[in-house]
Amino acid sequence: MATDFFTVEVWTRRGLQRFMVLFFMELATRKVQIAGIASSANGLWMSQIARNLTDAEEGILTGKRYLIHDRDPLFTAEFFVTGRNFPPRSERFFSD
Repeated sequence: MATDFFTVEVWTRRGLQRFMVLFFMELATRKVQIAGIASSANGLWMSQIARNLTDAEEGILTGKRYLIHDRDPLFTAEFFVTGRNFPPRSERFFSD
């Protein structure tokens, strides 16, 4: 499973606004799932996303072995603590 962000610009009543979209892709099937959309992503939003991802019944990370992501500052320590059921981190990918 891999994850990243992309942005979308949308015309709203307040004018043009930029939204952050967090998505996950299953590498074996290339299936993409949107995990969340926010006008301003922050640590609280990411913690809620982590709870949703690891839900025992509907979590999209249930049964996955690895989570590949970049070093985006939104992937905070709280994100990983909240999602304590995340797949284990590979030391090879996260070494400095």
